[in-house]
Amino acid sequence: MKKILILPLLFITYFSTAQVGIGTTTPDATLHIVGTTVLSGGGTTTLLNDGFEDSSLAPFTTSGDVTWQTTTNAAEINSGSFSARTRSSLDDSESSTLQYITTITTTGTVEFAVTTSTEATWDTLTFFIDGVSQQVWSGINAYTTVSYPLTTGTHTLTWTYDKDGTSDGGNDRVAIDDVLITETSAGGGGSYTFRLEDGQEQAGYVLTSDANGNGTWQASSGGGGAGTDDQTIDVFSLSGSTLSLSLEGDGVATQTVDLSGLGGGGSYSFENGINESGGTVKLGGVLTGRTTIDLSTNDLIIDGTSSGDFEIEGNAKRMMTATSSLDFVSFGDSGGTPNTALDNQTYSIAGTSYTLDVVLGYYSGNTGGSGFKMGSIEYMLDGGAELFMDGGAAISPFYDTFDFADLGTTDAIVNSTRTTTGEWEDIYVQNAVTVSDKRTKENINSLQYGLTEILKLKPVSFDYKKQIDRQRRYNVPNHLRRQKLGFVAQDLLGVIPEVVKTHDWKVTDEKSKTVEYKENNRYGVMYSDIVPVTVKAIQEQQVQIEELKSEISELKLLVKTFTQEKK
Repeated sequence: MKKILILPLLFITYFSTAQVGIGTTTPDATLHIVGTTVLSGGGTTTLLNDGFEDSSLAPFTTSGDVTWQTTTNAAEINSGSFSARTRSSLDDSESSTLQYITTITTTGTVEFAVTTSTEATWDTLTFFIDGVSQQVWSGINAYTTVSYPLTTGTHTLTWTYDKDGTSDGGNDRVAIDDVLITETSAGGGGSYTFRLEDGQEQAGYVLTSDANGNGTWQASSGGGGAGTDDQTIDVFSLSGSTLSLSLEGDGVATQTVDLSGLGGGGSYSFENGINESGGTVKLGGVLTGRTTIDLSTNDLIIDGTSSGDFEIEGNAKRMMTATSSLDFVSFGDSGGTPNTALDNQTYSIAGTSYTLDVVLGYYSGNTGGSGFKMGSIEYMLDGGAELFMDGGAAISPFYDTFDFADLGTTDAIVNSTRTTTGEWEDIYVQNAVTVSDKRTKENINSLQYGLTEILKLKPVSFDYKKQIDRQRRYNVPNHLRRQKLGFVAQDLLGVIPEVVKTHDWKVTDEKSKTVEYKENNRYGVMYSDIVPVTVKAIQEQQVQIEELKSEISELKLLVKTFTQEKK
């Protein structure tokens, strides 16, 4: 056996048995070619293969609140003795970045191994190519190798670990290892096993021989070559159980195949909720893996113009039902027809009649009430005949100059400057009750305010700067404005400051439920809190009246005695 070295990666092996091998040392035919060798100049070039085994991050760069580092911790290494990882000193709301810049002359690929040990969902490692996010990891994940394509040009590869404002998870670190960047070598445009140039070569031609065994490139029996056959599928359609197929310009008529017999009375299972039974393919079944529908620029429409409903079933009840026939969406429905008893009922406000159109409902069937939550703090709950709201306050959506008729227009944005504290214009209630149970109170002391403070109050009459008729949506003329009676909050601050609302607890972060005591943009007066002061003033005044009555009685007695003596 003789070996002849032609190129650094090409061996030709000649055996005494007249067998020649190209790309193999064990030929088993007169000419044996193995396509692992690149004969045409094409191939793969490694631009970077870095496992950080020199214990250095170079040629990578690192930045952020805390830089990356190399580590010898075996649990954070994919192979070898080192890897690159973030530091444990990275704090909440901080980030750390590792970066590398590469230039691709043709096409290429970046590949690396990644592991994370973080708070799931909130603390994340993101990989970017030229600032565009490619993938995000969080939680506790063992090493996995990922790969991404690179186009021609210079690219910035970035790994960024971001921490949210609270909580940690796992070791609170991420690591990468074995970064490999390759590109396709220029020259042959790829790796080819065999190349023959006889002047007849064209795309789609096949190698044929004459009767004497002389090989040459020729069009296939069905046609081929430039302008004749590019092997493009011209017809590929399925109508019912008939499959039609033809190739463009191959000179063969469209072929049809009857698929009706494939069912054979049996049943075939497909992945991701697709089933075939008796020759009919339909939706329905158990998902065998995570399924994603990428809408891109298209709409996903579930047409409910017929009588079918769209339902999402939970463990114990239907989580959501879109009832097509009623144009109604119900959440938490425990079964049966959604309650739309108020639909199409009429009501009147200020002499104008309206028809109620019920389109959404929340009902769990629970005797303890149904409810829904907004954000992480506020929720609403129906308790039989009561409606409960929790979240600190119920604020009116109205603004002094806000007009619902302008919704969706620029006027609504321009005129929505909030000039009040969000008060409701009118609230109608029967038997309004304030919780005043002794069991809810502590530090109970006798009231120090009384007649002295009442005499210092300055009752006033006034007009609000602007009044809006909410039903008719126009400004009330000046001469028709309702004059109001009350107090000025700033005046009360110097007399009975406890009845003036100047600050409120404001939620600044719903995730961490952080609150801040902030001054309101307008002050309010808690008029009901003035009642105890008034009562105390009346009691003090009554004491004075009783004393005066006693003094008057004594004076009357003296006058009577004096008169009698004079007589």
